[in-house]
Amino acid sequence: MYSVELYNRVRRACHVDGMNKSAAGRLFGIDRKTVAKILKHSVPPGYRRAARPVRPKLDPFIPVIDQILEDDKRVIKKQRHTAKRIHARLRAEHGFTGGITIVTDYVREKQRRTREVFVPLSHAPGHVQVDFGETLGVVGGVECKLHYFAMSLPHSDAFFMKAQPDYDVLAAIAAYFVGFPDRCHHPKEDLIYRKMRVRNPELAQTVPDLEAEHEEIAPLAHKFWEAVQSVLQGAEISRNTFDEVARHFVRVQRRHMEMEEEHFLPLAQQILTRHDWAEIDERITREEDPVFGGKVPQVFAALRDDILKWEAEDEAQEV
Repeated sequence: MYSVELYNRVRRACHVDGMNKSAAGRLFGIDRKTVAKILKHSVPPGYRRAARPVRPKLDPFIPVIDQILEDDKRVIKKQRHTAKRIHARLRAEHGFTGGITIVTDYVREKQRRTREVFVPLSHAPGHVQVDFGETLGVVGGVECKLHYFAMSLPHSDAFFMKAQPDYDVLAAIAAYFVGFPDRCHHPKEDLIYRKMRVRNPELAQTVPDLEAEHEEIAPLAHKFWEAVQSVLQGAEISRNTFDEVARHFVRVQRRHMEMEEEHFLPLAQQILTRHDWAEIDERITREEDPVFGGKVPQVFAALRDDILKWEAEDEAQEV
């Protein structure tokens, strides 16, 4: 094997001084093929085996040895096979005629290559690990997307994390409830409620005053929208204030929607006639739902995508 010094001299002569391989071979007294090999490696590569050694006696039994070692992983250490025991089993059960040395060498190398290795971790003071991303959380009783920032100091195991809602999505939710229900949804419900009181006053009395509830919800929706806008514009608003406004709006809105779905609308289907429904439709200005209609404005596109994604995730969990 040639020395590192010779490698450096040959490589300098060819790469720096521009000498060709034949001239370098004559100068240093080595074959031009050796010069070519030196130019491929900055240091002597050492001996490299072209193919694994052939072991005619052992090779047919390697799968058996490997299986014994694999089965040993599922038993306690004292019950595992030694190389001597493996050699005895090979001779007794499989007709192996080789010596114990080749079995011992193979088992030792096999265990060395499959041994679990632990790399010690060391973190100097001041070393910081940071991550950020998106997750789902509940704000004011509403599940929404949160942006989070996480930082850890591994040396001291200190940890800091901060998350905040996606206020753009909250702004779209607030804008929806401020605009669409009062223009289209609530007026239609008010007409239905009045028709019900004409058709069947007794049954209609079992429904809470729908018009009064609509009048209660409208200012709450505006207040929620103003709170979100305050955050987006950087105005001072405490977390408790925002949480209180959001929770109150969601609580009243959820109670109202549950009453409509479970009591008001089923009762309306029972009381009103087909002619009543046709008359109500004629008196209402038709306007597509800005979130679930055919043409979704850009301001509501992200909100629609989030709602559809949450719905798909809920359906996947129920399966």
